[in-house]
Amino acid sequence: MRTRYRVSGLSVVVLFMVGLACTASTLVVSQDNGDFLLIQEAIDAAADHDHVIVQDGTYCENLRFSKPLSLVAVGDVTLKPSDSDLPAISVTEVEGILIHGLNIIEAAVGFQVVNSTGAISGCSLATSDIGIHAMAFSDTTLTITDLTLQGVDGGVGVQILGVGRTMLFGCSFSDLGTGVVIGGRATAVVARCNLTRNFGGISVASAASLTLLDSEIRDNGGSGILLSESPAGEPQGMLALIGNRIENNGSWGITLCGTGGTATDVEAFNLFAVGNTLVGNGRGATCPEDLLDNL
Repeated sequence: MRTRYRVSGLSVVVLFMVGLACTASTLVVSQDNGDFLLIQEAIDAAADHDHVIVQDGTYCENLRFSKPLSLVAVGDVTLKPSDSDLPAISVTEVEGILIHGLNIIEAAVGFQVVNSTGAISGCSLATSDIGIHAMAFSDTTLTITDLTLQGVDGGVGVQILGVGRTMLFGCSFSDLGTGVVIGGRATAVVARCNLTRNFGGISVASAASLTLLDSEIRDNGGSGILLSESPAGEPQGMLALIGNRIENNGSWGITLCGTGGTATDVEAFNLFAVGNTLVGNGRGATCPEDLLDNL
């Protein structure tokens, strides 16, 4: 059964991020008395801009989204992929998606988001390969807020490729090979995030762009930020570092010299930095040392 109601009672987040119509349907997934027993059944039955509410329980499914809608977990909702070779959640070619409040466990890949715009908020992930893989070949924006991501056997927290924009706010990354990887010509904003106890904090290819604000990158085994050279002919990206604390990493705080310190220096992006603190990093604040003059 579907219930019609006006969206004025919904959260401002849903209204802003998903861009819903004036009316929408609510579909309830519950292991007790909902409209559906499985989340994917509700997704398949939903019309564009409908709302899927998922109630308490553990759901063994791989979810696939190909339409704009919101999925909100109410209570303690755990998603465990039934096929560990596939992403727990796949979003493909969707203009306006909201996924909130899921706990994802025992996944190789948590989210695979391709050419899609929308928001992921309030989720926790335990993954062995990639927490969120975001790839876009067009002008898209994906916003990720209040995400807690823990690696199981290393892996990458968030991998951003292509040419789209990804915004990370208030996220926590730990026990990963690398917290955030930015490649291609992608643009990323990382604000108020903590990247701790990984091997590396953030890796950025020189054609990509990163704005890092009010974040902590500390106690990682390797370097806090690794800047790597892109293939010949790629344009320079932009690196903006404002008000961050990069401390107690095993290697450099920020390096353009590769993991071992012997690589040819990368042309230093288009660099803007102010108010950063780099202390206690095992091999030094930066490589090369004169990069510190710009920070």
